[in-house]
Amino acid sequence: MNGQPLHAVFQQFSLLSSLSEAELQRLALIAERRTAPRHSFIYLADQPSDYVCLLASGAVKIGIFSHDGREIIKNIQHPFTVFGELGLAGEQSRVEFASAMSRDVDYFAIRVEDFRYLMQQNFGLSQAVMLYLGDRLRRAERHWESLILKDVRTRIVEFLKESAG
Repeated sequence: MNGQPLHAVFQQFSLLSSLSEAELQRLALIAERRTAPRHSFIYLADQPSDYVCLLASGAVKIGIFSHDGREIIKNIQHPFTVFGELGLAGEQSRVEFASAMSRDVDYFAIRVEDFRYLMQQNFGLSQAVMLYLGDRLRRAERHWESLILKDVRTRIVEFLKESAG
């Protein structure tokens, strides 16, 4: 983020490409900049889904814990992507965790109600969020198909390719 104004940082997020300069500046006023030390949790399952996160730097692991305590990685987020977005789709409590991976993570937290207001004011943003959620659903469906139809080696190779960004 190297001293750039926040609205200039937000221009790097494809999800926000429909926002005007004034809307980006408004977003900069309501976004809370946060840093998560490496290997720390950004949020945990069962916490309220009250904010959306915009990842500025670092990598974030999204996952769940199995009933026997094993960590299951669902996704790895890279800079200029969004996570914790299911609150926009009505999720009241998180069903997964988010944690900083190998180094400190910089991100912006935006309250769900503030983000929804932006979506009401900008149809392009609403459409981008719908496309993002649709893409997430398609990836989940491909994952289920992979679990059912592909061998372990193929699944690992596909996971590594997808995780590489």
